[in-house]
Amino acid sequence: MSSLDVSSAEFLDLSPFDQLVAIMAALRGPGGCPWDLEQTPRSLTPFLLEEACECIEAIEGDDPEAVREELGDVLLQVVFHAQLASEQGRFDAHGVCRAIVDKMIRRHPHVFGEAGALQDAGQVLTQWEQIKKAEKGEPGRSILDGVAQSLPALPQSALIQDRARRSGFRYAHTHQAWDKLREELDEFRDEPTHDELGDVLFAAVSLASMYGLDPEAALRSTNRKFRRRFAGMEKQAGGNLTAHTPEQLKAMWQELARQEWEASHPDGAADLHPSFTDPVALVERFWASLSSAERARDAVNSLPPTFTVTLNGNPPAGPEALLAWVERHTGGGAGPTAETFASQDRDRVTSLWSWPSGATGCSVWHVAPGLLASLQLYDGCPRC
Repeated sequence: MSSLDVSSAEFLDLSPFDQLVAIMAALRGPGGCPWDLEQTPRSLTPFLLEEACECIEAIEGDDPEAVREELGDVLLQVVFHAQLASEQGRFDAHGVCRAIVDKMIRRHPHVFGEAGALQDAGQVLTQWEQIKKAEKGEPGRSILDGVAQSLPALPQSALIQDRARRSGFRYAHTHQAWDKLREELDEFRDEPTHDELGDVLFAAVSLASMYGLDPEAALRSTNRKFRRRFAGMEKQAGGNLTAHTPEQLKAMWQELARQEWEASHPDGAADLHPSFTDPVALVERFWASLSSAERARDAVNSLPPTFTVTLNGNPPAGPEALLAWVERHTGGGAGPTAETFASQDRDRVTSLWSWPSGATGCSVWHVAPGLLASLQLYDGCPRC
């Protein structure tokens, strides 16, 4: 049995943090726990990663009680590692706290020192990197060296691109990031190799950063959505998905998507969700978004990277060709009007359009489930 008396006045007078430190020392001391006594920094590494991931899951699940519990588990890992280091005479838990307190004071001279006030978060990050570089005292050190190579690939890519961007190596406009992603997709389509796939993912992370999105969090969210809907399909199918046709499974999936959207949009906006929108409504909404050059750019940038447009019979081009066509017609004025019809097979939608300038024509949209796939566009065409 441990010599630590957790019911003693001496123990109860300690702060909760110091109680945790004392408990960890007791678990590693004489009469302690056999499992804890066997652990090493390397053996604990998977647990540190696991607890951090569980904490992230609780945060994204917006569950305060779970967040509190998981933060405690992360803190336990910190104290455990500090105890192991203390046994070797390196540092202890209070040394860990002292080091981070000193660092936060040094890295925030605009708060705790006499440096001038900073105007935004970008200036804070720039100052942080400058102070960090000075502290390291390595003139040839790259700003990317501080990004741990043991990080999972997506967050590592996001961090190194963020640091490169803060150094001035960045796209000037969002459409350039879209163009790069399309270029990498074309190369991967021509040569589906490990390296080309990596380039696609890297470009996707770059695009995410242009919109201020966290690619790791986005993919986790999509994974959760897929697991949730797949479990729903399994339930509907009685656990036997193989007994259903692909068309039946697709219908199940879309119905589950509709139910989720309605549950999160009680105001009745469910008919706007692209995963189950009527193809005609999808095309009509796109035409309506062309009311100005600015809105048109947002609408075109929202098209899938694989989208192609064929203008007046010319070779297919990317969405930028459609944007150039729109900008040529808007001229800073109102957008087009369009009369839209669905074909019998529902994957082709025809539009007769006209602009306030008097320009008229027609178009044929090819619509995949929930998205616009391609467009054949004709200026002044009397029929499609």
